[in-house]
Amino acid sequence: MPENAIKVLMLEDDFQIAELVQAILNRPQSPAFEVSHVATLAAAVQKLQAERCDVILADLTLPDSDGLATFQALDHTASGVPIVVLTGHEDLELETKILSAGAQDYLVKSHLDPRVLGKTLRCAVQRQRVQQPQAKEGRIIGFIGAKGGAGTTTVAVNVAHVLSRQGKNIIAAELRPYFGTFSIELGQEPAQDLGGLLGLSSSMISAQELRKRLVHSPSGLRVLFSPQRIVDFKEIEAEQADAILQGLSHMADYTIVDLPPQPTAACIAALKDCHYIVLVVAREPVSVQSAKRFLEHLKKSGVTVSQLAAVIVSHAPIDAPMELRHITTQLGCAILGAVPPATEALSRAQRAGAPLVVADPDNAAAVALAEIAARLSAESITPLRL
Repeated sequence: MPENAIKVLMLEDDFQIAELVQAILNRPQSPAFEVSHVATLAAAVQKLQAERCDVILADLTLPDSDGLATFQALDHTASGVPIVVLTGHEDLELETKILSAGAQDYLVKSHLDPRVLGKTLRCAVQRQRVQQPQAKEGRIIGFIGAKGGAGTTTVAVNVAHVLSRQGKNIIAAELRPYFGTFSIELGQEPAQDLGGLLGLSSSMISAQELRKRLVHSPSGLRVLFSPQRIVDFKEIEAEQADAILQGLSHMADYTIVDLPPQPTAACIAALKDCHYIVLVVAREPVSVQSAKRFLEHLKKSGVTVSQLAAVIVSHAPIDAPMELRHITTQLGCAILGAVPPATEALSRAQRAGAPLVVADPDNAAAVALAEIAARLSAESITPLRL
């Protein structure tokens, strides 16, 4: 068989049809076809998990599955592989559903034309390649608090919105195993969230699975929310975190990641994927000391100083705030900006279901957040001049 042969997985429980299709595809043609045949969905799933194919030719009515469910199972298992449906029944409603779900073509056995079958499979492979070009990897910027309650989510959401308003393609991801506060910050009750992905192995977390769970915010962001229901709360594995961020990085110019402050294996794996890591630190000694220890841990994990930066936040006016120069000396990394107190303005923004930079863009804290976003979008991190 030629090296450039198109590998076809045929799923068909009618062996006479299977023999006919194999006879058609075994005729001399260019490029040639290499056909593997299975008769059940279970066998197809096992085959797909074991080896690569270029295109799937599938009957949807099988001993162990039927109709749209068959297509969805194949699509889930072999994300990115084009599927051509070969059915024994003309069903316009089902055809519409299947094509809408992502099938490349829909053929009826009684109208099967030997001259058309090979062309249909070749075109399906070519269309899939055109529809899914290799995307350029975008920047991943991780935001993590020195300790709980530092305001990490607020900073991440506002930076994401500033970058989005600059015309950039942004995804904001809440990479937490439990309910976070994206929904509060954005005033949304998402129908889809991260929960469905946490039951999948890392190899099954595909671009298609990620797209299913991205929610569009009114401001234009695409958002991956953390699990919203207790039943979906589940620890994130390191391999899952890596697969999620690698997938998202090919779907956006910037992926803004909100991470929990606990240095779990998943959190460390996510941080290693980040181009930049922004540590959110409150302007008080306990938070600064926590940040210092956390940065030391990150450096031991292989994170370089050039990847690190800090944002200093003040939750309320204090009598003797730590000087930024002193904080810089303690942390040993660039400071992107200092966000002044904005308790009342942030409360109003949350009630309005909008980030501060949208609800009150002239507020001093909103201006500081916009400047932080500008520094992050530069070719290299531009620290705050102290």
